[in-house]
Amino acid sequence: MKRTTIPRFLKVSAIASAVAISLGTMATLTPATASAASTHYWPSIFLNHYTGVKVGTTLKVTGKGFSPNTTVTLYQCNQGMLGSPGGVFTKKTCDLRTTRTAKTSSKGTLATTFTLKVKDVDQQAATYTAAHSGKRSNWAWTRTTTTTKAPFIISDPTEPFLNPQTVTLTGLDIPAVASGTEDLAVECNDNVLSDDTKACGTPAPVTVSPKGTATGKLSVVMGNVGDGTCGTGTADEVCYIELVNLTSTDAITPIASDPIDFYEATATAHVVTVAGGGTLAASAAETVLTDGKVSVTCVTKGSTPASKASATIGNGTSSAKAPHPIGIVDDLAFNNCTGPLGKVTATPVDEPYPVNANSATSSNATATTISDIDVNVAMTGCTFTATGSAPGDYSNHTHILAMTSTPKPKGQAKAELTISNVSGCAGLIKDGDHPTYTSSYKISPATLSIKSDPPSTAKWAERR
Repeated sequence: MKRTTIPRFLKVSAIASAVAISLGTMATLTPATASAASTHYWPSIFLNHYTGVKVGTTLKVTGKGFSPNTTVTLYQCNQGMLGSPGGVFTKKTCDLRTTRTAKTSSKGTLATTFTLKVKDVDQQAATYTAAHSGKRSNWAWTRTTTTTKAPFIISDPTEPFLNPQTVTLTGLDIPAVASGTEDLAVECNDNVLSDDTKACGTPAPVTVSPKGTATGKLSVVMGNVGDGTCGTGTADEVCYIELVNLTSTDAITPIASDPIDFYEATATAHVVTVAGGGTLAASAAETVLTDGKVSVTCVTKGSTPASKASATIGNGTSSAKAPHPIGIVDDLAFNNCTGPLGKVTATPVDEPYPVNANSATSSNATATTISDIDVNVAMTGCTFTATGSAPGDYSNHTHILAMTSTPKPKGQAKAELTISNVSGCAGLIKDGDHPTYTSSYKISPATLSIKSDPPSTAKWAERR
């Protein structure tokens, strides 16, 4: 039987859309030394079932390979969660309102349940559930499908990090192999999602049983695959394992797809310790948004503050590159606001907004950012939207979050707001402007403490 080295794919993107929901967890990165590569196994999580999963389903989640006695948080996410570095957990990738925390055992195992609450996140199918402990090497994930009998392939996430490495493949509900054909697994770069016929590497045979289960092994690499790359550099490209059926005439039929995630880069990480967190309230006596010569000011009147919000900040110690996520802000409101032409309304949309530590702690203060901000501003003859990240700093002494363009200490990652969707405004406010936002939010109860150690540079590697 003739076998191609570089399979030709047809409509592979249709397979990806058939995959519906997955579960995962986040795990800490390990130095990519030869000894570590040969002994360390990456954390992994498993579900009690993989098919027929839908909103409202409660899944039993078990895991192994985590840091002992560590609290992990489970999320339901779309595929954007697979990005660099070691998982992206924002309101655009994961459901931040519905999470679950669980503590690992002294042996690094996990056993809990997770109920799926949403169908989509940011208008993308919430096909993944992921969990992380805040440590970049404590992450893992797995995948399910909403269809009871959808073809499904899984690559074993407990292999050691090697390059190349051999992963074990299993499949469910795989169609029977027709006479004169064979099933193959192959690694591809992400060009395969656009039906690129040269996106994949060397195939390996997969055995399919009469009951539709599949078994096989495939050597995957981090580097050049087909006509592109996967898993290399700071872009952290996602690779894909595709299961296909090959006929004697070299016709290819895609069956199932499994993304695999590599990461190798020089990481500058802060170790952040948060205490006294939980559910907190924030209120400000005055806020000022300034763009050039135009300012929008909100003030306190009576018992109504200029601005208020609720925050959920997680306690514990974690390591990540700045800006380092530590919680979320929700229910943000602006009151009693005026501008050059009178009354102004400022309406936050698409909450919650992530809260991040953005520097090492100095003089008991830490640079912070509020990211993914999206606020619609309207006044007579003028409307616009402010999006992006607002810089500031938090003091452990005063328990005040000061929003300022000049935080002390200085933030490590750039943070700024951007104006868009301008209508009217007499040319005083323009698309692309970067306004400043200043305010002082009192955090209550006065218990929150943030300590961020200086970053350390190390070589890390991540798989899955």
